[in-house]
Amino acid sequence: VFTDSQLVAGQIDGSFEALELNMARYLAGARQLLGMTKYLKSLRYLVSRTPGPTP
Repeated sequence: VFTDSQLVAGQIDGSFEALELNMARYLAGARQLLGMTKYLKSLRYLVSRTPGPTP
């Protein structure tokens, strides 16, 4: 994760805890988006490796 906020980066990687409710919600959303990004990268890799139909 690339960010200029040590607090946000620390919360995402688990080294800091989100204490306030709003920050905990933000953190949950950020982690969900990161998970989807990893999934989409894996899916893109699999699709690029799958041979297309031969003419």
